[in-house]
Formats: sequence, structure tokens, C-alpha cells
Amino acid sequence: MSYTSLCPTQVVIGAEVPSSELTNGMEVKTAGGEVLTVTINDDGVFFDDAKVVVADIGACNGIIHEIDSVRAREPHPHEPLNPRA
Repeated sequence: MSYTSLCPTQVVIGAEVPSSELTNGMEVKTAGGEVLTVTINDDGVFFDDAKVVVADIGACNGIIHEIDSVRAREPHPHEPLNPRA
């Protein structure tokens, strides 16, 4: 199972954006279809309310920006809360 399917709210497909190219107000779409807004201010860089704590971590398939929280999505009304149940 891929990270994209496990964490669709945290993976951005088709974009490899280093922190130097992030702009205030920029919107990015996650693999799960959620749109995140980039905020850059005196307190740091944020994807919605998640603060970037380490930027520009190189990976074999892109760039990782580590955030200080776990993003979770609301389950679809017809989706079981525990798919293994």
C-alpha cells in the first residue's frame, strides 16, 4: 500500500515545490482532493494550520515538507471508519 493511499490529505501529486517557490496564498491540491492554502508570515510557513518544521527534505520521488501535525480527512458517509473491520 502506498503512502499516497494511506495519507491522501498529506501528499501533493504532480508538484515538486521547494520552500523557496512557496508563496503566501498559494493553493495546493492533495491526492485526496483537499485544497490547502499556504500561509507565510513571521511565525513561519503553514499549510492551512499545519506549520512546516523542516522544509526541503529530498526524497526519491519528490520533496517533503515536514509539518507539526497530522492532517486527517473526514470519512465519506458510506465509508467504514475501520476498513479492516
